[in-house]
Amino acid sequence: MTYNPNFVGIPPLARSVAAQNAVNNTGSTIAQATPVKLTETGMALIDVSVEADIDAIAGVTKAAVTDPGQGEIVPGGIIENISTTFNVGDAVYISKTGELTNQKPTLGLNGFQSGDFMVRIGSIAKNTSNPLLKDLLVLIQIGGQL
Repeated sequence: MTYNPNFVGIPPLARSVAAQNAVNNTGSTIAQATPVKLTETGMALIDVSVEADIDAIAGVTKAAVTDPGQGEIVPGGIIENISTTFNVGDAVYISKTGELTNQKPTLGLNGFQSGDFMVRIGSIAKNTSNPLLKDLLVLIQIGGQL
């Protein structure tokens, strides 16, 4: 690789860590940008009250995955052009229902209880190609148990 002082943006190799393909056999479609774990039969949603689920986080779905379809799981990097109401700059976490939330999990907020885990998935950024679109910067961090 050579240095290019005129390069603007994120190099292609930095856009995502090697994604894993897995089958969705949950019985329903898993939406884009949903945190998932890998199981012997494919991918499954995360339950923040189960330590084994937290330990098994594989990443976030790159696109919606129908049942019984196969889809990519991104463990880190960028998922471009996500559909979200979150604002640019918002940190995003796994909610009690296993989806993304921009509200930091705390005891008593949105169903979080003692023993549940706080997991930061990443943050929302402007898309580098089209500033009207939003990207998800995936950097999974387990914040601990509430």
